[in-house]
Amino acid sequence: ACCWNTATSMSESADVKHAGLGPALSGYPYDAKHLGVECAAIDLAFAKSGQPTSLIVERLEIENTKGESEPESVNVVLGTIPDSKQWGQQSSSNILLRLKQPWASHVKDLLDKGHILTLKNCRVLTRNNNLSVHPYELQLDDGPESKQAHISVMSPRNRLLDKPGIEISLTTIRSASSKRNNKRAETGITAARALKKQKVCSGYIYTPLCELRAGIECNIMAVVVNFTFPKKSRRGDSYIVVTVVDRTNIDAAVQVNIFGPTDDTLPKIRRLGDLIRLHRIKVDSYQGRPSLVYQKTKSSFICIDGRPGQNTEPYSYSTPHYTEVDKEIVASLREWLPEAPIKLIPPDLPQELTSIRNLKRQGKVETVCRVIGITKLLSSGRRYIVVWDGTDIETEGHLIELSKEDCEMLNEDECPENGAYFGVQIDPALLQVVSVSPGDWVHLRNLILMQEEEDNFGYAEDLRVLCSNMKVCGEVMREYVEREDKDSANSEKESSSHEQKETKEKPSSPSANSKPTTRVTNTVRYMTPIHSLKSKYAPCPGKFQLRAKVLSYFPKDITRWCRPVCERCGSGESIKQNANKQLTCSECKSKKKITYHYYFTITLLDATGRQEVIVSRENATNFLQGIPACNLKENEASLKLIRKKIEFILKPESWGHFLVRSYPPSEGNEEDSNIFMLSDTFIDD
Repeated sequence: ACCWNTATSMSESADVKHAGLGPALSGYPYDAKHLGVECAAIDLAFAKSGQPTSLIVERLEIENTKGESEPESVNVVLGTIPDSKQWGQQSSSNILLRLKQPWASHVKDLLDKGHILTLKNCRVLTRNNNLSVHPYELQLDDGPESKQAHISVMSPRNRLLDKPGIEISLTTIRSASSKRNNKRAETGITAARALKKQKVCSGYIYTPLCELRAGIECNIMAVVVNFTFPKKSRRGDSYIVVTVVDRTNIDAAVQVNIFGPTDDTLPKIRRLGDLIRLHRIKVDSYQGRPSLVYQKTKSSFICIDGRPGQNTEPYSYSTPHYTEVDKEIVASLREWLPEAPIKLIPPDLPQELTSIRNLKRQGKVETVCRVIGITKLLSSGRRYIVVWDGTDIETEGHLIELSKEDCEMLNEDECPENGAYFGVQIDPALLQVVSVSPGDWVHLRNLILMQEEEDNFGYAEDLRVLCSNMKVCGEVMREYVEREDKDSANSEKESSSHEQKETKEKPSSPSANSKPTTRVTNTVRYMTPIHSLKSKYAPCPGKFQLRAKVLSYFPKDITRWCRPVCERCGSGESIKQNANKQLTCSECKSKKKITYHYYFTITLLDATGRQEVIVSRENATNFLQGIPACNLKENEASLKLIRKKIEFILKPESWGHFLVRSYPPSEGNEEDSNIFMLSDTFIDD
């Protein structure tokens, strides 16, 4: 049910210009623009047509002359590039490419079965071979007709990594043949030879999913977009069905049937978005679509975390064999995943992903949300997960209340302030199988709104954990931030008259195109409005990220922002300066342990209120982009730089991100309000 096709490709395929080749293969699925002249349409006119053709290597044969180590020629059988989207409809054809010297010696090291060749200006002859049935054959030699010829070789590895192919012409061949150039620089050809040695050492070639052909055995590395839990087959074997994509078939996912003698021998996939590597799997055809079959006695698997920054070693595997080539593909897929428009729901089904806000009592929906907490098994025999997606929900009655004592929760400083926390009942048996923790993103399937007496809660029939870097999770967060911006702007507009009475200055609402003037290095996932920051329920000590503008600063005299402090006794009030401008601590009489430190405040303003924040010591130096604390009355250069930065963040349209930490008031302080200090924030001018 999770194999589907749509008319929209993964991305618009850019025309990558290769020298002399024009548009080259780039992007999937392949179309006529990239493939150029079809194999069956190649004739004598092709040599001078100026049109390219792209074909896949099906077979190679090397012919040697007696007593010579270099081949006389290399015969390459080229065929139509398979396209799994045209499964069962694609006509097959092949043609021979005969490579003579000097092409044979250099190109033979680059070619292998499964490589794609893009050719242009090749010599066309009437067929004189028994390796193909095409009426013509292609030839490259040292004759005048081959001087303008160009070839681009793209390996399966490069296609998976979305890298360009290696370009070859007589010019590059002569460059690679030159001993002088070989000593000075590595050409594309010599680099490709090194890659081939690496491939031979690894022992495996990976097939892009768009190029599957029925009846072959292949190796794949792909992203998991769905999987079932273990079941028993009619023969008593355990099996799961895994749905996978890679960057070549984003809109045509492929199912893999994985069999094993027991559940323990099957892949234990943790999340959608994780990566799976499968070796020696068989390609079958099912209902007019490709279907992959894991062979119990031959195939092998490994599963790797799809999230960036996580361990690249497999967490579930049938073989420990794991190469540097595998790690390179893993890194590439992890980088691609946040931008991959992976569909969690087949487009031919009526459901669409929706938010908690749109949850209704009638009708099942699909939603992506973040887990805030998970209950233990309650006395009622039920278990709930507490989820959040940044939206609110309006119901008759109230949302079910779950005790924190019964839940494993996120840390308070990680919990979002805005949006409803919604309890969703999950089958306890399902939670035993799915490895879900607070902070995970999940896809809730067949979710419905339930009501018992006055309590409202959700019930989901199924769920899958998602990698947090999947694009769908980023879209939920982006919609939340945009909604917060819009609500903030509306709130600001409604209270504009009240703000004008308080101050003549008003924060500009950050637009989608405006650039923040300050940034945070140690980010918190959620933005907190200032009124929530000052709430008595806000955690203290706590850490909050604000979106606000700088309204004012104190002291107004910037030269007073730096104070001399005695490092020995910590005093800052007892520092005296003699006639020679030498600083001395009157408390401990120290002269050498006195240094300058920043200490000032800024007032932050958003649509919900304002807050004074202390900026001091290293956090102040970081805020001012590394300008060291000094005697600002004497250091004109530093004073000028600081004034320039303050003018920059005080502009009416300026706004920024600020990380603020809260601390309880010191003992004996008459005020009962918390203290707020700036941290990990810098001016980005």
